[in-house]
Amino acid sequence: MKALLLASIAIFQMSSYAQFKTLTSLDWYDSKGKIHKLKDNDFAKKITVIKFFKSNCPGCLSFGLPLVKQLSDHYKNDSKVNVLVAQTVFQGFRSNTLSKLKKIRKKYDLEGLMAHDDMNGKGSALINKYRAGGTPWFIILDGNGNKIFSDYRVSFESLVQLIEGAKKKAF
Repeated sequence: MKALLLASIAIFQMSSYAQFKTLTSLDWYDSKGKIHKLKDNDFAKKITVIKFFKSNCPGCLSFGLPLVKQLSDHYKNDSKVNVLVAQTVFQGFRSNTLSKLKKIRKKYDLEGLMAHDDMNGKGSALINKYRAGGTPWFIILDGNGNKIFSDYRVSFESLVQLIEGAKKKAF
């Protein structure tokens, strides 16, 4: 009986962390250009915010990226919150490149981890996985990978409320 219970717990944990497979498959670049490979335990007991953008998206440049900068700065020292930024390319493959990602980082002074997601010219794995409606887009995940928010219409105050509420439920 004990072995069955332990096996059930292990299967549940594996299925929960399978939620992060798309995120762990990407190369995440820090502000110095070093590549990080995220692991499932990077998301355990944390709230994860993912900002989707394209370098040629007017809404991303005027609204989404300044908002994620504000959010990143706000949660910079909070070990229970991940703020990730992903260039999710589903069109404009020639203009939304890894070099543009680096220029965007510099222009908006983004310090956190950033990824370029275009599945080698086949589209964004993250857009497909999380069924996002394009860019700019915000996703918030709980520590088990469950999506608790998915939209582009959001303010800084609303994001903070959502994150703080999720933290209270999770921790």
